[in-house]
Amino acid sequence: MADIEYRVLRTREERLAFARSMNLFSTPFMREVFKDEKATQYVLRILTGKPDLRIAQNLTEYRISKLDKRDAVLDVIAVDEEGIQYHIEIQLADSDDHILRVRFYSAMVDSELLEKGTKYKDLPNTIIFYISMNDFMDLGEPIAKVNSKVGSKNKDYDDGKHIFYVNAAVDDDSEVARLMEFFKSADPNDASHGELSDRVHLLKCEQEGEDPMCKITQSFVDEGKIIGYVECQREEYHMPDEKIIEKIKDRFQLNDYQARTFVYPKEAVNA
Repeated sequence: MADIEYRVLRTREERLAFARSMNLFSTPFMREVFKDEKATQYVLRILTGKPDLRIAQNLTEYRISKLDKRDAVLDVIAVDEEGIQYHIEIQLADSDDHILRVRFYSAMVDSELLEKGTKYKDLPNTIIFYISMNDFMDLGEPIAKVNSKVGSKNKDYDDGKHIFYVNAAVDDDSEVARLMEFFKSADPNDASHGELSDRVHLLKCEQEGEDPMCKITQSFVDEGKIIGYVECQREEYHMPDEKIIEKIKDRFQLNDYQARTFVYPKEAVNA
């Protein structure tokens, strides 16, 4: 959620300056960067170690909704020319439930992939890259694959889903570590990361990037208005949360999920 700082960004110049300070761990900026298929492809080539990987489909901020269940908003989903699906989830918050978060998102992805009338064998191979700022499992390496084994014979267990934990805390000067350093800086003058650098430079430095960057920060201003309204109803009018939810749904044209993320921001962070 936007914090109080965003509420004072009133002019276009202020909003642009703020947007240009963002890095790739800032969700709105990250999603704008990865709307570009070539930027996504560049990152996946490094994370997979496949320099010839080619993306056939690319989606950002993909929402999976289940009736009466928690929604999942996926940062980036891409499909390569071989039909392998990649899910990139980037997490700034230093929470203690990263592993359960991956479990939830991977289950939601699988449920979305298997349509009615299809067989389990039709599930495509899925590769999940969970990128965090910190090495929360103390792995001591910038990227680590989850390896599943079965039984006393320690046989490999392969269900077509492969999970990689990536972190920006361990710098071993590998290609992945250098990529994570760029994630932290998003320096538009650093041209060392191919199409990813090109996309960041366009958004931060070129006229073509001004409108999407202003939209990012305008969304923070709009969020600030909603947050302020929620706080006012609570503190001045002592309004119950459920009533606040109904009021902001009507006043700001929000759906139920969106309204609840403003009233219960902790749940939104952990969603």
